Amino acid sequence: MKRILFWLLMFFALSTNAQERKIIGRVLSRETKKPVKNANVIILGATSGTFTNAAGFFELSIDNSKYEKLMVSHIGYQTANIPIPLQDRFMFYLDREYTVLKRINLAGYPVVEQIMGRTSTPASRESGEFKVVESGAVFPGGMDNFYVYLGNALANKSTGKPTNPFDCRFTINTDGKAEDVSISDSTTVGLANEVRQIFNDMDPWIPGTQRGEMVPQYFQIKIALDDWPEENRAAVYPYLTLLSYPKEARKMGVQGSVVVRFSVEHGIVTKIEFLEDIGSGCAEMVRRAITQVPVEKMKLLGPPQATYVLAVNFGLDTKFEAPDPIPGPNEVLLESIYFTAQGSKK
Repeated sequence: MKRILFWLLMFFALSTNAQERKIIGRVLSRETKKPVKNANVIILGATSGTFTNAAGFFELSIDNSKYEKLMVSHIGYQTANIPIPLQDRFMFYLDREYTVLKRINLAGYPVVEQIMGRTSTPASRESGEFKVVESGAVFPGGMDNFYVYLGNALANKSTGKPTNPFDCRFTINTDGKAEDVSISDSTTVGLANEVRQIFNDMDPWIPGTQRGEMVPQYFQIKIALDDWPEENRAAVYPYLTLLSYPKEARKMGVQGSVVVRFSVEHGIVTKIEFLEDIGSGCAEMVRRAITQVPVEKMKLLGPPQATYVLAVNFGLDTKFEAPDPIPGPNEVLLESIYFTAQGSKK
């Protein structure tokens, strides 16, 4: 009986050990095919993990009966959940990740710069006994200072504010300097050169760190002149359409487009001027519509100080459509408004 019990214990011990195995993996950058050093490698569902060495290798003991995936993370790369392969030795790639920053609406710039403290708080998360510490790159004084710097520099550049939205990508290297600055293809070469110069003149960032070592980090930001939430403007448009087609214009058979430029400061209309007019009271109708919008509603239209361009189209029997007016470099183009007088055309 003792002999049988001994062999049963041995069998269970061997079975348990057979479920555990040692794996050796290697983490590489998909873009450069180079090793990724200090990447965090955690067994999903467990309290243990490790990190890669300078050659990108790591080693773990895995219980096949309990765990199926690894989580791998590193500043500048997309966090990946990797199914544990059947092979004891394997490699896999991490994809570059661009940290998406808050959009900049140039209609609200330039603004007065504020001096804030130089602080950086590491992003730390724990998984039981294995601690992951990753610290993202930070602009001196905080990211709000970065938005002020970039918004002011773009608003004051020699060619004026860009009228078309564009995306900007850049890398903060281990020295905290910006490099590899690029913008979307819809912009001009001149603008691209000015954007690169703005980043070149920028103060160095506090670079990102991975397990205490400085690492590059990649960023993307959208920049636009007209970037105010459309749902905000939806509260303003009904007031602009309250008035009707002027009686004199309908009687005279007048139709066409009235284009108005108006400035707003904290919800108060400070200036109205007409770029195009068709007469017969149409421009006055547009003026009245703009001035009758409540201040609290007008504040929803956009930034505290901005200039807008609006086309109001008057048509007889059918909708009158005209090409959208072209706003100036510091102006926001609003959605066109239409008035149609049914059964009035002679």
